[in-house]
Amino acid sequence: MKYITSFIFLFLIYQTCTAQTAQVEDYKALYKTADSLNKIGNDFSMNTSVLDKLHELDTKIPSGYFEESLHLFDEDQFDEAAVIFYIGIIRHKYYISVSPNYAPNDDWVTAESMKAAYFKKFDLILKTNIEKFILVLNLATDYCQKNDYLWASKQNNLEKYNFQIEAFKNIIHDYTNNKEGYMKEWSEERKTLLSKEK
Repeated sequence: MKYITSFIFLFLIYQTCTAQTAQVEDYKALYKTADSLNKIGNDFSMNTSVLDKLHELDTKIPSGYFEESLHLFDEDQFDEAAVIFYIGIIRHKYYISVSPNYAPNDDWVTAESMKAAYFKKFDLILKTNIEKFILVLNLATDYCQKNDYLWASKQNNLEKYNFQIEAFKNIIHDYTNNKEGYMKEWSEERKTLLSKEK
C-alpha cells in the first residue's frame, strides 16, 4: 500500500508539472501572437463586413456572438474577433439580466463555455497594448449604444441595457486615466506567467 501511495503521489506531481509546462507554452504562443499584432498598429475600424455580421447576430441568441468571435480568432482575424467578443459580453450580460429563465439552459451553458474558453486569450493579448484594448472596448460600447439588440430589445428594459454599457464605459475611463499603472501591472503579470516554467 505504501508503494502504491508513493506511485500515485509521484504521478500527480508529474501531471501537475506537465500541465504547468503546457500552460506556459500556451502563454508563450499568446504573447507571440500579441507581439506580432502590436507591430501592425491600432488603426482597426468597423468595416461593412463586420457591421453586416453584427446586425445579423443582433437577431440571434447571445452565444452567436461568441461562436462568430471564436471562428474569427481561429482564422487570425483578431481585431474583428475581439470587438465581437466584447459586444457578445455586453449582450450576454444584458440578456441574463432581463431573462430570468435563460440561465441555466443550453444556450447559456454554450455561451458561458465559449466565453470562459477564450476570455483569457483575448484579455492577455489586449493587455500587451492598452491603446488597442481601449479602442476595442470603445468600439464595442459604441456599437451597443447605436444598435439595439433585436433578440431582446433594449425597449424591454432600457435601464438594464444601459447599465451594461455604462459598466464598460467605467472600465474604459479607468484604463484611460491609469494607463501607466495598468501597463506596469500587466507587464509584471506577463513576466510571472512566463516564469512558471522555471
